[in-house]
Amino acid sequence: MRLHLFELEDYPWYPEWLRASQTDYLRTLMETFNVFKAASPILSHLMQQQKCTHLQDLCSGGGGALLLIYKDYYRITHQHFTATLSDLYPNIAAFKNLAHITNNHFQYQAQSFNALAANPSPKSIRTIFNAFHHFKPADAQQLLQNAADQNMPIAIFEPMDKSILQLLVNILSTSILMFFLMPFVRPFTWKNFVFTYLFPLLPLATCWDGIASWFRLYDAATLEKMAAKVDAPNYIWKSGVASHQFGKITYLIGYKSLPI
Repeated sequence: MRLHLFELEDYPWYPEWLRASQTDYLRTLMETFNVFKAASPILSHLMQQQKCTHLQDLCSGGGGALLLIYKDYYRITHQHFTATLSDLYPNIAAFKNLAHITNNHFQYQAQSFNALAANPSPKSIRTIFNAFHHFKPADAQQLLQNAADQNMPIAIFEPMDKSILQLLVNILSTSILMFFLMPFVRPFTWKNFVFTYLFPLLPLATCWDGIASWFRLYDAATLEKMAAKVDAPNYIWKSGVASHQFGKITYLIGYKSLPI
């Protein structure tokens, strides 16, 4: 069962600093546990298959997921890929830091960017990490259709599956674990400390959004059904669940089939 519960960071009235603090924490969390490790071989294979080394990343958040993929890709291939980050509420400080870390292999759009209005990016793969659950079913379906209409390969990854264990992990990692990881979150801000340890607004808000994310998640079977509804008979879709050391990811990839 999927429930589209509200997530605080989705709303335009939500304080920008609080949203940035949440995405910065989630980036640190993902880096600490390398939660997208299982996505690396899937995306690397797609890049090799499509002969494409540029990613058009939508709903980038703090960009931590893509940085993990970038590091794994270089470790395996000794090559770099490039990416353009974007978000409806862009975390500019995080984007600038990622551009610096990757020696400008990552670029970004500083303006608010609606994923449903994404234009085709030639010789690029469209990616969405830890964000597809933010879209209601009609919008999620439209996002897939847009990619097919624009002949864009697309890869969607969520760092969880629809199990009760995953719900418990979400609660633990976005609440109690924050008290241990917050000193390592960058950039350092006094607000992060004050609203974690003195007034635990950050743990409460992040924990709620983590719970809502689990309820919003599209499982692999649902993703497969959504892909089957896309009006693009020349597209190949693959969905599934892949395991890594600390959990599982749910994924969907789609690409145009090659002519026989």
